[in-house]
Amino acid sequence: MENWQLTLIILGAVLVGSLVHVLVMLSLTIYRAGRVINDLGKRIGPTLDQINTISNRLELLSRGLEGGDRSIASLLDALGAFSQGLERNMKLYTFSSSLLAAVGPAVGSFIQTMFHKDEAAPEAEARPEAGRPPVPQNPEVHPEAP
Repeated sequence: MENWQLTLIILGAVLVGSLVHVLVMLSLTIYRAGRVINDLGKRIGPTLDQINTISNRLELLSRGLEGGDRSIASLLDALGAFSQGLERNMKLYTFSSSLLAAVGPAVGSFIQTMFHKDEAAPEAEARPEAGRPPVPQNPEVHPEAP
């Protein structure tokens, strides 16, 4: 046997060995995909039955309404007007809440200072102003104090 024939046999064996691995992995992948599709089919069956039941009920409902599609159209128009009214109310609520959030603390502090004016005065006298040193209570100890 010559060298090129031996090389060809070795390359063929390597190719077949790698193809066997690829084919085994491909068959396992296809088997798992088939199991997943089968499970999905079992789950989708009841869902499709429910969709069929809902569509039958909607068909009966549309037949039962007077005028059929005209009544459904007027119902949808009324629902659209209702949703627009809700949207306006939500915009009004958003505006009033933002206004209340902006003005509320100022009004609260104003009311607090108006009702607690007598209690706030002694605290103001006890606290020194910013940047000025506190005035001593006994002028004899510190005669240079104003």
